[in-house]
Amino acid sequence: RRLCPFFPDKCLVHGARRRAAHADVVVTNHSLLFRNVAAEGRILPPIRHWVIDEAHSIEREARRQWARVVSADESHVLFERLGGSSTGALSQVSRDLATSEGSTLYLGLTAKATSTVARASMAIADVFDGVRELGRRARGGYDNANLWIGPELRESDDWHDFLPSAYTAIDALEQADKSVDALVQAVAADKPEVVVDLGDISRRLHELAENLKLIIDGADEHYVYSLQVNRRLRAGGESMTAERIDIGEALATEWLPEVHTAIFASATMTVSKSFEHFNHAVGLDRIGASTSSSLHLDSSYDFDSNMAVVVAGDIPDPRDRESYLTALERVLVDAHLAMGGSVLTLFTNRRDMEDLYARVEPKMARAGLELNCQQRNSSPRRLRDRFINEPTSSLFALKAFWEGFDASGETLRCVIIPKLPFSSPTDPLSCERNLREDRAWARYSLPEAVLEVKQAAGRLIRSSTDCGVLILADPRLVTKGYGKKFLTSLPTSSYQRIESAQIGHYLQLWRARHERRR
Repeated sequence: RRLCPFFPDKCLVHGARRRAAHADVVVTNHSLLFRNVAAEGRILPPIRHWVIDEAHSIEREARRQWARVVSADESHVLFERLGGSSTGALSQVSRDLATSEGSTLYLGLTAKATSTVARASMAIADVFDGVRELGRRARGGYDNANLWIGPELRESDDWHDFLPSAYTAIDALEQADKSVDALVQAVAADKPEVVVDLGDISRRLHELAENLKLIIDGADEHYVYSLQVNRRLRAGGESMTAERIDIGEALATEWLPEVHTAIFASATMTVSKSFEHFNHAVGLDRIGASTSSSLHLDSSYDFDSNMAVVVAGDIPDPRDRESYLTALERVLVDAHLAMGGSVLTLFTNRRDMEDLYARVEPKMARAGLELNCQQRNSSPRRLRDRFINEPTSSLFALKAFWEGFDASGETLRCVIIPKLPFSSPTDPLSCERNLREDRAWARYSLPEAVLEVKQAAGRLIRSSTDCGVLILADPRLVTKGYGKKFLTSLPTSSYQRIESAQIGHYLQLWRARHERRR
């Protein structure tokens, strides 16, 4: 505040906070809620009663908001903003102070800051070169490598080769942080308006140094550590991340004790009608059984009448990729032809989606049906609009369409889920949980996949008059014991197991009955 020339009367942010403090109801999103928790309540006014809609997603959003990230792209922007002797904030400060009283002191501090910043910029660039080399160890992933920084990596020769450049960068960043902060503090006493931008950049430089040190040391057991590399780029896109493992623990200690009431609401909070997974995810099981209660309300929609669930149990195991894709191609072609379009197919990975799109789309085109695909760099919003505006068009899509996509009526008559959305075995969070806990997969990955399937199924029935078919084309639903958890968690009370070769015929009969009802 002391550096801001607009505080308090002309500051838009402060004005918004002041109005919120005098309001009876404050509406915000999950992101700002968790930024406020991280800021120890300094963003939003004190709120005693919270109503949190779409509560199934708050663990994921809290983990994202509280992540400590060191990003090549963001650090590049940061050092561009800092600049040096001829560009950026440091150059601007130097020019602004050149003729002021005490300029000798200021220019000396500016010169030192410029020198340390240049060293830090080169050092952090070396770190990201090292991150890209480490990323070559990552298995799986199509475009993006996401590598767990666990015991095996930390004990490897590759990591030990990487450490010297990382520690050099930490030292350089800390020196740059000190010199820039010294400049800001010295100038702010007399001319705060001159270092407004530099003050913000200085804070970000401090965060960069702290985050890199946290990740390289890896000593804080509250976090899981990972690195990310975009394989499609020759350089750029690298990052290192520290994410909170146990969001429930953090909420139970840093947020829930501060509020009078918290009401969590969502259509997809339960697994087989149990709140156990959700209660653990948000920390309700850490604050005493008597402090919370749960209520399961039936939907006003008649799912048993309006929603059919089909399980293609004879599909080959997804691990036999070619046989699986061949069988799935037949199901997809038959389903699209039988439904006359208006089909949404939700994939868990881009490779399978693009492979099947190349096989299926020409057959759809010959039948006069439009099939779109969520290609790289395509706009999800444009794809949504096209799907909604073209009644017989169909879409192959990824995670962006598993929830939050609303296409009611005849626009969407069929949702197909080819593969259960389990997290990858190489996912850093899953790896860390498996290291720390027995049966971690059953406690975390399984219920999270169940909730994702419930969300995807929710795309189908968006009003009391909607009708549609959900096709689940993963054989594990009938070959594995855990398959029942998925089926009993769906809003319908029954499902039909049909051989994949008969799915097209079943859909033709369903469509004929549906059109007679209309």
